[in-house]
Amino acid sequence: MYKRIITCFLICLFTFGSFSLYTQEQTAQFKKSLDSLEDILKTAPQDTNRVKLLMRIAGRNKNIDPEKTLNYSKQALALSQKLNFINGIFRSFEIMSHGVRAAGLQKEFLTDLDRWEKISDSVSDLHQKAKSYNFRGTMLMDLGSYSKSAEYYFKALEIDEKLNDKSSIASDYGNLALVYESMKKYQLALDYVNKAMAIDKEINDMKGYMNGMGNLSNIYSYLGDNKKALAYAFEFLKMAEKEQNQTLIAGGLCNIGSLYDEIGENDKAIEYYQKAIVIGEELGNDELLIATGINVGNLYYDKGQYDKSITTLKPVLAKAEASDLKFAMGECYHILAADYKGKKDFAMAYDYLEKYYAVKDTLLNAENSRQVNDMSAKYEKDKQELKISALEKEKQLSKQVIEKQNNFKNVLIIVVVLIIVLAIVLFRAFMNKQKANKLLEASNAEIQHQKDIIEEKNKNITDSIYYAKRIQTTLMPSENYISKSMEKLNKKD
Repeated sequence: MYKRIITCFLICLFTFGSFSLYTQEQTAQFKKSLDSLEDILKTAPQDTNRVKLLMRIAGRNKNIDPEKTLNYSKQALALSQKLNFINGIFRSFEIMSHGVRAAGLQKEFLTDLDRWEKISDSVSDLHQKAKSYNFRGTMLMDLGSYSKSAEYYFKALEIDEKLNDKSSIASDYGNLALVYESMKKYQLALDYVNKAMAIDKEINDMKGYMNGMGNLSNIYSYLGDNKKALAYAFEFLKMAEKEQNQTLIAGGLCNIGSLYDEIGENDKAIEYYQKAIVIGEELGNDELLIATGINVGNLYYDKGQYDKSITTLKPVLAKAEASDLKFAMGECYHILAADYKGKKDFAMAYDYLEKYYAVKDTLLNAENSRQVNDMSAKYEKDKQELKISALEKEKQLSKQVIEKQNNFKNVLIIVVVLIIVLAIVLFRAFMNKQKANKLLEASNAEIQHQKDIIEEKNKNITDSIYYAKRIQTTLMPSENYISKSMEKLNKKD
């Protein structure tokens, strides 16, 4: 099992940078330069330059001391938020993710990813939102939530396609391939690896293309097609040699050794593992030497070459003990116990077996302790979530009551407004009617006045006629008088 783990680990080497690319001397110089940066940090002012310095130290520590990466990136994030330094905030989140994965704090980082997404929305930065989705997918994959992981990788892909960011699209395809590989959906994994590699080739991304090549080797191995798996493993090695990248060459050699081991060609497996060990010694990479040495020792044991197995494993065990790598120590003790049993040296076999069980018990206790701590943390988290849920329900209930009150208030306001509007309309109608009545009264009064004038004039005219008539009557003799006068004249004649 251990050798299969190291194969996958090395194939992902180029993507995650898990092994140092430096010799021991270069590593010492690198650490010295980090110490100098930390000295500068002591007097650096609280500004954006300090944020950049914190991020630089955090980034350089990711392959040396992940805890420092986590610590310095958190400081950078806090200061960036205080200064409202948006680029600093985003970069701090990115660097922090490396420390989070090394420390096994993926679940806790999900809350930080919520903040990352909200800040991306607040500044309308789709590129950063896609990145946050990508990192969430990676954290969920680490936690074994493969379906959810794929969901967020697809969300990232949708944004990257909208932005036409080909490099990110290829990365999204590669991530989806890893998820489907973990879900044992190998055909889907192959489809997405090929899509990623097609884009990597188009944009001349050798790093991505080689990563895809390693993934293809792994997938065909899982499918049982060792011929294709070996073909891609050799193609990966050829490209690594062309790049003259010793760490990648060692990874390719280990993968080939593992594939030969799986198909039972032990001699070829040992040959390629030994080549990787030579490079590991040149690089001073203890992790590589320990993992590969265990594989070789195990193969010698399978071949019944106990002395060679012991000779191979003892220096490996010394390195594992020096680094307190208990899992590797346990593997060495177990194989060495079997070797000495094969040599009929039962005292030594018993001694190593006791050491094996002691380490196994330590690992088991540590695992149990971790599980208890996880359960305790989960209990506290669940308790807090229940409390939060109760508060949320209370808040929701209060919100509903407030909404009802607001709705009633709004209805009441609308009714009052309608009443006021109606009152204004009725008042205006009343005033208009009053005005009309006054105009009508004034008109009627005028008409009456004109009538009175006319009647007065008619009366005056009538009186004048009567007066003239009286005058006329007074001045002219009456008919009787005229008649009598005529009679008298007639009598005289």
